Amino acid sequence: MPTRHKVRRKDQGHKPSALTRLQSQLEARLRAAHFRYLNEQLYSLDSHEVFQLFLKQPELFALYHKGYQEQVAKWPLNPTQVCLELLKRRIHQFHRMRGTKAHPLNTTFNAQAFSIVDMGCGEATIAASLDSRLANSWSARNGFTVEVHSYDLVAANELVTACDLARGTGLPNDCADAVVFCLSLMGPNYGAMVKEGLRLLRCDPTRSGLLLIIEITSRFQSRAETRDTPGARVQLQRGASTTASTMSSSVEADFVVALESLGLRLQEHRQLHDYFTLFVFEATESAARRIHIIEMPSLKPCLYKKR
Repeated sequence: MPTRHKVRRKDQGHKPSALTRLQSQLEARLRAAHFRYLNEQLYSLDSHEVFQLFLKQPELFALYHKGYQEQVAKWPLNPTQVCLELLKRRIHQFHRMRGTKAHPLNTTFNAQAFSIVDMGCGEATIAASLDSRLANSWSARNGFTVEVHSYDLVAANELVTACDLARGTGLPNDCADAVVFCLSLMGPNYGAMVKEGLRLLRCDPTRSGLLLIIEITSRFQSRAETRDTPGARVQLQRGASTTASTMSSSVEADFVVALESLGLRLQEHRQLHDYFTLFVFEATESAARRIHIIEMPSLKPCLYKKR
């Protein structure tokens, strides 16, 4: 009887077939296309329209954030990590000044807690890292009392409250020691989101709130960056700060001037690599006394190219 030879299957060893690789590539391209489309909607539509879209189809938000995470992995730095380091430094200063240590939080707003509001928080990375009510957080391990309130269009997890930021969070005036906008000033009505964030900032001689903003640098580019542009004239008429008047972009300077007109003082401004721009403002007027003088400038949308 002839000996039967075992035939080695080509797919033995679990090597992906050409078809499988092609399917993976097509799926990746489809995800990228969906992400680019959703990203464009976020920048071009009013926040309430986007809120309604995600309310009806929450799976789109999950799709967007998966694409966003893939983009973050390609960046030279993660802007959320920059926010975390700045907040940690401020938390250290706050508790050193007050001489307080962590204790159980029994109220919505604990006067001894450093309070953070994360506007457009995504998956609430800041809350997961800093909220002392979470046993494994940096704050809890170091004995600091910190509470983080996280908001976005969709609640990605139990740490997030879903809302349209432009229509309000429902939090009381002057309740936050820090308000964060990390790549979240999207849509033509982003100014309303900024106003809501400023409403929440504390203004106290011993406890002035910080506004942290990180945005894509290219969003502040304009076609004409000269002193003859309308933006430059606004700076001269309104008496812009020295920092704003020396900025290379008139849009960027207008952005600073508009925020300063709302009772803020620019504390820090710098480039983060070549991708992002950081702004750190301190509140100088209470929410009740802030008067909006200058409209927020239009910022360019951040649209990802097809690759």
